[in-house]
Amino acid sequence: MPRHRLYRYACLVALLLTAGGLAIAQTGVGSGRALAALEDAARRDPENADAQRRLALALHGDGQLRRAIEAYEHAIRLAPDVVETYLGLSDVFETANLGDEAESLLLDTAAAFPASIAARVELGETRFGAGKMREALEDFQRARRMADLDDAVREDQKAFILRRIGDMHVHMIRFDEALAAYGAALESAPGDLDVRAALGKLYLRRNRLDDAVREYSLVVERDPERLEGHEGVSEAAFRLGRFDEAAAAAEAAVRIDPAHLGARYRLAAARLRTGPDDAARAAMDAYRELEAETRAREQREREIGSVQKAALAEALDGNLEQAVVLLREGMAAHPAAEVLHVNLGATLGSLGRHDEAAAVFERMLAMGIGDADQVRRLLEEMRVDGAGQ
Repeated sequence: MPRHRLYRYACLVALLLTAGGLAIAQTGVGSGRALAALEDAARRDPENADAQRRLALALHGDGQLRRAIEAYEHAIRLAPDVVETYLGLSDVFETANLGDEAESLLLDTAAAFPASIAARVELGETRFGAGKMREALEDFQRARRMADLDDAVREDQKAFILRRIGDMHVHMIRFDEALAAYGAALESAPGDLDVRAALGKLYLRRNRLDDAVREYSLVVERDPERLEGHEGVSEAAFRLGRFDEAAAAAEAAVRIDPAHLGARYRLAAARLRTGPDDAARAAMDAYRELEAETRAREQREREIGSVQKAALAEALDGNLEQAVVLLREGMAAHPAAEVLHVNLGATLGSLGRHDEAAAVFERMLAMGIGDADQVRRLLEEMRVDGAGQ
């Protein structure tokens, strides 16, 4: 299951933060040529904090999380007064499912940079992800007060914070407070579809179904490819007994994402209400097949994620040999898991066992695992490193 990374306060943080699930590494994201250029620049000027930070960001995007952490830490040692570096490092921790480490770092960052709205918002996001609703709400409320005092903060940025405050209230079953927060967000940014969708979801929870249809319909009207808009219309219409409308909205959602389980179910349920014909039975069969596939995939991803987290923790503690053991065990259970292969190859390379690492990447090419160009780049790098010993 890709980890749900909540909406970033990206307009205040000039970083291309990556959301990557429970992975130690995810391949195929970055450009090998661009990464090589950044690595070369960092080697040529090892005291350049900005070069180290750019390298760390690229390594994160390329899935090399341990190296990304090392590069961020190097950048922090060189320039400890740059808040974006700490936020980038926290995001790597989040990607690796090291939530405690991310929260601890962000607490220190918020204390060291008390004027940073981005640090406070990021802390709120991390605490929310950890289920710490009250603390997260306090962080977003504090960020709102900070934003109200800062003339440089745009209205859409304020709307983002207000929406997150509303989201926290929803999770705490404070629907009136959530409605007030969403209303304030729309006053700041009337065209914000994220707020409209959140408001539609709140109306669904409060059984204000006509209001939910109205909000979600606005979302769909302004962005026809927005999946959650069609989903919301479908659910509200279904609960109103308007099954043809519900089916049409569900079909639109399925066209956008054929693998969306909720949309498949709603389509089948609506078709069964309008008449148990061949189309209804086919829709239900498609839903059941997708449900079985989804359960199997989620179980597989949970198991791989557990291996990844344990191996990264060992690697960060300097226990690379144990990380290798864990990764090999994981690969035995999941022989086609791209991320385990990549991390095993990278870890073996760090141990100086370049021939073994090259063999891992050669196996990936032989089995057709991962992006072939990316794997060839990794293989070539390992061969070069081995020849240079």
